[in-house]
Formats: sequence, structure tokens, C-alpha cells
Amino acid sequence: MWMERRSGGIRQPTSSPWQIHAVYGTVVFLLASVVFAVIGLELPTLVRQLPADERGWPLWVPAVAFTVLAIRLLWVFPLSALMQYRRGSDRISWRVPAVLSWAGTRGVMPLAAALSISRGR
Repeated sequence: MWMERRSGGIRQPTSSPWQIHAVYGTVVFLLASVVFAVIGLELPTLVRQLPADERGWPLWVPAVAFTVLAIRLLWVFPLSALMQYRRGSDRISWRVPAVLSWAGTRGVMPLAAALSISRGR
């Protein structure tokens, strides 16, 4: 911030959208890092506390991941084809929906949502 002598007011330099985007990206990265660190520190303790009959959870992880990806594919591909058709595209591309299907299931938000579900015991 700097003072302007002529009008006596305070003038702030304008920040560019690039600067705002860079700060936002850094904050999101730091928050996601903290969440992953906390989960990584807590997960071994939680796994050790599982009863003996629930130790087969690693077998369910690929099944759940495959199911989530399959469901995303089943609604992203038809919706993308419809949107491309409405825009008047001659050829319907499969590349964008494939990336959207895969990229939409990554990150800290789905992980945090899954871990927020209570066990009900």
C-alpha cells in the first residue's frame, strides 16, 4: 500500500488475477497436504483397532474404486455426448469425458467425504 500525495487518500496497487490464482492454488495445496498428513498419521492406528473379522478391507478398496469410476463413466459419457451434439459437433470426442471421469475422483474432497461417514457403532 502506498500513500497518494495529491488527494491524501490511500491507494492500493491492483493485484492481477494471476496473483490471486497463484495464492489460491498455494492455499488449496497446503490445506490438501495437511488433510493427507493427518489421514496418513491416523490410518495406521485405525487399522490396528479394527476387529479381526474386518481386516479384509483392503480387498474392498479396488471394488469400490472400480464402482465409482464405472458410475462416473456411465453418466459423464452420455452427458458429454449430448452436450457435444447440442453444440453441433460432427464428431463426438471421447477424450474429454475420459479425462473428466478420471480427474473428478481425485483429490482430498472425496477422501474427506468418505472418512466423514460414521461407523454407526
